[in-house]
Amino acid sequence: MILLAILFTCFLVYLELKVPTYISKITDLLGSQETNLDELWQPASMMMGMSFLAFLSVVAVGFFASRVAASYTSRLRSDIFNRVLDYSQTEIKKFSIPSLLTRTTNDITQVQMLITMGLQVVTCGPIMAIWAIGKILGHSEYWLWAVLVAVIINVLMTTVLMTLAFPKQSLIQGLTDKLNSITRESLTGIRVVRAYNAEDYQNEKFAAVNDELTR
Repeated sequence: MILLAILFTCFLVYLELKVPTYISKITDLLGSQETNLDELWQPASMMMGMSFLAFLSVVAVGFFASRVAASYTSRLRSDIFNRVLDYSQTEIKKFSIPSLLTRTTNDITQVQMLITMGLQVVTCGPIMAIWAIGKILGHSEYWLWAVLVAVIINVLMTTVLMTLAFPKQSLIQGLTDKLNSITRESLTGIRVVRAYNAEDYQNEKFAAVNDELTR
């Protein structure tokens, strides 16, 4: 599945880099007064065909990436569940129930999204950069340097974003655990909450943590 996703990604990159060639041909033909409609038909039909194939490739990459992510996270969720069942009483006390719920639900979903986006976007970027540099190499030194600078800027921006995002992820995990804890507290103690008329208090607690998480 992973190889198929990468294969379709390479095919998608090829099509996306090939389409501008036909756009250039059409532009050149339109700039000539001697051009007739029959001459435009061939490059135009090729461009439309490649655009349609590129669309199908995007769908195929998304399908295979989703299958890979779903298959992996399904096994991961099962492994985590079985591992927790094997914990001793001493080990299980190190984790709260909301934390275990988050690890097997929200965190697994985040991993699934990461794999899906990684196969769809992260693999496409380097392949396109290498392919584009290969096509430009030996043709135009100016455009080669322009592409290299763009690639370097992209890498730097991605590195900065990842450096800033990872510390926030730990904070979000803690707040998600807290939100799950309050939700579980409200559900399991709903009779007590109603008996003491504490619905407003519980709602305020939930709203405060929810605002902190989504801020």
